[in-house]
This record gives sequence, structure tokens and C-alpha cells, in this order.
Amino acid sequence: MENFSSSLIEVLNLGKNFIISVSGSGGKTTFCKVLSLELYKKYLSNKNISILFSTTTKIGNFSDNEFKKILFNSEEEIDIDLFKKVEGLYLSGIKNDRKISSLPLEILENVVDKFSYTILEADGSRKKMIKAWNDTEPVYLSKTTMSVGIIPIKAIGMEINELNIHRFEIFESKFNLKKKNKIDIELITEIITNKEGLFKNSIGKKILFINQVETEEEFEYAKQLANSIEKNNIIEKVIIASLLDKKFYEYKKSSDNL
Repeated sequence: MENFSSSLIEVLNLGKNFIISVSGSGGKTTFCKVLSLELYKKYLSNKNISILFSTTTKIGNFSDNEFKKILFNSEEEIDIDLFKKVEGLYLSGIKNDRKISSLPLEILENVVDKFSYTILEADGSRKKMIKAWNDTEPVYLSKTTMSVGIIPIKAIGMEINELNIHRFEIFESKFNLKKKNKIDIELITEIITNKEGLFKNSIGKKILFINQVETEEEFEYAKQLANSIEKNNIIEKVIIASLLDKKFYEYKKSSDNL
């Protein structure tokens, strides 16, 4: 395979004071954690740098020791003063069983100003490989500077059914299945480019992140997928990646390689 980077910061070409919102399926939480931890380790000695990982919907709770937690039991218990002096890496939201729910958006809009970097999950997928979006999602903060849409290449060849697709009935109504039985590159291309698809409601710079690319065959599929959306001027960058192996490759359009 091509030369991969081991740095998400590098391949995303991240500057200072960004707010990233992440939508899609097949690696959102892992992406957010990997990027959060890479930023944390990069700026470990800089006490002026703070990083927030949170959500505008819901995420699963987790126990990584590197994350300091500012969690509340209810909206009524939210204490904005806890965000006055922050340094290091934080997870924040409202605890709800084994999930963490979003802070009220009007509060979150103010909270993100306290942090150097913010990474937000903007929708849910119930751990399924592909999803459709209902009328209330994705949820983007108005201050978002980069929208990352994640799609797993391992979805190719999977059966089109409720087991593999979150919000299956909506999926059937929104996307042109053409009597397909299995997910293919053509269908994933539509999920990415359809106005009701992966980049629905997105704000700021738009990045397509093709995840779960672990074999030569999957890398070829990922390049075919990237080629199929070349004419889409909305997407500014395509990254072919394996979050599992921490390998990231910026796809170059064919015109760039001439």
C-alpha cells in the first residue's frame, strides 16, 4: 500500500483552536478518542492547552484514565463554573445509564470557548456499519470549523438489511437501492453525496474519512470510492485510514497526480 502517516493531526492538517464535528458510522468514537489522545500527548507539557471530547447527541461512557471528566447527573446540576479553569484532556456531558448525553446546545456553545480544541460526535449509529439520518440529526454546533464524515470500507459486500443498517426504513426511503441486495461502491457513493446523507447539515471544511482499510483489496476499494466522488466539490479532502492500525493516507485526486 501507499505511504501512510501515523498522525491524525498531520493528515487532517489541523491548526489551532478548531472545533471538529464527526458523523457517520464505523469508527466515530474511536476517531474522536484517537485524535483527542494524540492532541493530549502532543501538548502534554503545555498547561495552556485544553482539549474537550463531547457529543451533541449521545455517546457510550468509557473509563480511559487520560480523560478528566466533567459529568453531570442532570441538566439542573450543570455548573458552568467547572469549566473556568481547564487544562489537559476532558470528557463532558450528562450521565444517563451507560451513555453520556449532550449538554444543552446553548451551554455547549459557551463551553467550547473555554477549550483550545473540541471534538464532538454529532450523531449515533448503534454500532452498525451503515446508517441513515432522521430529521433531528446530525447535530452541529454553529461554531464547527471542520465536519468529518466517517464510512467503513468493510461495509462493501454486506447484506442490505436491518442488521447492518441503522434506521433501515429511513435508509430505504432516502437512497436509491436499485433492487440491490448488497452494499457496493455505488451505494456508498450515494450515501456520501446525497444531500440527506453523510454530510447533511455539515458546517466548515468537509473531510471524508474512509475507515477500516486493513488489506490491499480494501485499499483498492477505498481508492475506487474516492475516485467516484471526485466531481463532488463539497468534500475538500479524502482520508483513507485504519484507526485500528493508526495508519492514515490522504487521497490525491487523479488531476493532482498528473
